[in-house]
Amino acid sequence: MEIERSEAKECGDVVWEVAPGEFVTPLVLGESSGEMFSLFEVRTSAGGGPPLHSHDNVAELFHVLEGEIAVTLGSEERILGPGQSCAVPIGVAHRYSVRGQGARFLATFTPGGRIEHFFAAANDLDRSREDFFPQLVALAQHNGMRLF
Repeated sequence: MEIERSEAKECGDVVWEVAPGEFVTPLVLGESSGEMFSLFEVRTSAGGGPPLHSHDNVAELFHVLEGEIAVTLGSEERILGPGQSCAVPIGVAHRYSVRGQGARFLATFTPGGRIEHFFAAANDLDRSREDFFPQLVALAQHNGMRLF
């Protein structure tokens, strides 16, 4: 299945490429849930996943639909396959990495309305620039994420 970057604004129609090979589709934005949560479908290619990081202002929940991801939560690693979930409290250092050919999972953030600003802005960064990764790091920090 080929996934392309998009500038559409409707939930389910947009696909944001937040990092090379990592595509996020918003399913429920915070404004639609009274800022209670934001829900995204994430598709990541083999070996994909963010660096170790934490969120200052949101908790996160992973629920795997296809494939397998390894979630590092503090000093613990959990392997999640289809139908399995893992919650990440606010402020806890975590990351995930895709095992195998790729994975598709749901990511829920509470409260809602905050993380989508990061995803949308990351989609707009120019990946061909030498300073792409430093720009992505600065954007993450601006949106309440700490990278380790």
